[in-house]
Amino acid sequence: MRLLLRVLKSAFITLFMAGMLASCATGPSNSGIKGHVTVDAGCPEIINATPCTAIPLPARITIRDAAGTMVRETTANDQGDFQLELQPGTYQLHAVNPSGAPMPSAPPENVVVEAGSFTEVKVAFDSGVR
Repeated sequence: MRLLLRVLKSAFITLFMAGMLASCATGPSNSGIKGHVTVDAGCPEIINATPCTAIPLPARITIRDAAGTMVRETTANDQGDFQLELQPGTYQLHAVNPSGAPMPSAPPENVVVEAGSFTEVKVAFDSGVR
C-alpha cells in the first residue's frame, strides 16, 4: 500500500511539474510587432502640390527570423492594422500585395523586437505611379 501511494505521489508531482513547464514555454508573449500598412493613392507627383493621401491596405505580413525561416504570418485588417506576438530578436518583415500583382509593392524591413514591448512599424507600399 505504501509503495502504491509513493508511486502515485511521484506520478502526480511529475505530471504537475510537466504541466508547469509546458505553460511557461507556451505562455502569452508580451513582445512583438504591431503596425499599420498603407499605399499611396497613385497620384502623379506635381511640383508644389499637396502630398498624396495614404490608403490603408490589408496586406499579408510574413515574419522571418535571421536564418530566413518564416516564423509568423498574418493579414492586416481593412484599416491596415496588424499585430503579431514574437519573442525578442531580430526579424525581417515582408509585406505582400493582397492582389498578388507586382505593384503596389513594399520593400522588406528589418525589425528588432525587445522584451516587454511591441515594436511599431509603418509599412508603406509604393503604387508605382509617378
